[in-house]
Amino acid sequence: MNYQITLDGKDVALAQEAGTRRNEVNIRRQSENKKVSKRSNEDIHISGFAGEVAFVRITEQVDGDFGCTVDLSDNHNIEDTRIGGVTVDVKTFGWDHSNLLVPWFKAYKPCEVYVLMTGSLPTFTFRGWIPGKDLFATKPVLYPTTILNHSIPQDQLRDPQELLTSSPAEVRFLIE
Repeated sequence: MNYQITLDGKDVALAQEAGTRRNEVNIRRQSENKKVSKRSNEDIHISGFAGEVAFVRITEQVDGDFGCTVDLSDNHNIEDTRIGGVTVDVKTFGWDHSNLLVPWFKAYKPCEVYVLMTGSLPTFTFRGWIPGKDLFATKPVLYPTTILNHSIPQDQLRDPQELLTSSPAEVRFLIE
């Protein structure tokens, strides 16, 4: 079961502000650009942050206290949010049928859960999730072009409902 949410105007403005700021930080840091999309870097940062906000808003709608928060910092944190003490990296793509793509080098500082969100402002869908240990047990491939990624098709991801109906303590159990 997929979970879809449409962000309100306040969250859209937040995503635009934070995504623009993150893009400016990357420019100042002279971060290497590895994108293959024709979209601007700023648009990619805005969309990515909006996907993070959408995931947090979805967790707020289910029973239980996940305690997920939106990370407004400009730091290059390993995780985007946490469920209890479990680190979560939210990956957002504009294509509804996109694979979950995680760069190979993230295996050196992994999160415990990886989430796939698809969509574009203001509507996003939580497609699935996978424990980091399962993601990094796969062999990275050159996908979509010349970038080495761990690539997981949506039909191999775990059901969002499994994550969203678990308590934070149960989430820890699910990933072990």
